[in-house]
Amino acid sequence: MPELPAAFARRWTDGTGHELAVETVAIDDLLAAVAARMAGPVLHVGARAQVIDGPAGRWQRLLAGRSVIGLDVEPGPGVDAVADIAGDLASLRRKIGAKTVGAVVCCHVLEHVARPWDAARNLQHLLQPGGIIVITVPWVQGWHGFPTDHWRMSFSALRLLFERVAVETEWYSGAREDVGYRLRRDGVPAHGPETLQHERNLLQLMLPDAPAQRAFDDREGDKLPLSRLYMPACAVNMVGVRR
Repeated sequence: MPELPAAFARRWTDGTGHELAVETVAIDDLLAAVAARMAGPVLHVGARAQVIDGPAGRWQRLLAGRSVIGLDVEPGPGVDAVADIAGDLASLRRKIGAKTVGAVVCCHVLEHVARPWDAARNLQHLLQPGGIIVITVPWVQGWHGFPTDHWRMSFSALRLLFERVAVETEWYSGAREDVGYRLRRDGVPAHGPETLQHERNLLQLMLPDAPAQRAFDDREGDKLPLSRLYMPACAVNMVGVRR
């Protein structure tokens, strides 16, 4: 995909002479450019209007006027078909009324699916070769049930699940999902063994020892001393093309 202008929050050279940089991208602009390339019909998985998408829904806005099939496990605004994305593929095709689709949007869904590997397999079967897929899943986030919450995933996990997808771009995002962050090594986006230490240093905070405080409302006590390490709410995002 064409690279959008990015602001670099930081540049430095590591101990082995490689140039590293953290770049920031405006997520709305990035996704608008992706949506403009999507061929219909677009399968919007998790289409029910949610707080995280804003009042009208980010993808409802981006795909307005396009051929969209809204899929969810429960009926609601924006939902055209009620089905389990990890269920039987033939049944899924009957319910959405299409054998294949031109693009897939699956954001904030896979952490709630008991068998995300089955969901990923189905999505890759449904997506036409050359079709675009957008995935967002939490890397770190508090438990949130829709109706339950199972998984946290990394960039490498998404690549394992979507092995038939050629990744175009990846980025981290925070809870507000307005700005994305990409780590580049020698000018190339990177999330591998060479960059893991840098990613940990960029995202992880070390807290001082927690002071004594009430752990529960009905008795005095200290919080459980699980760890002094803390990482804020953070999601990983991927845009790819079906091989």
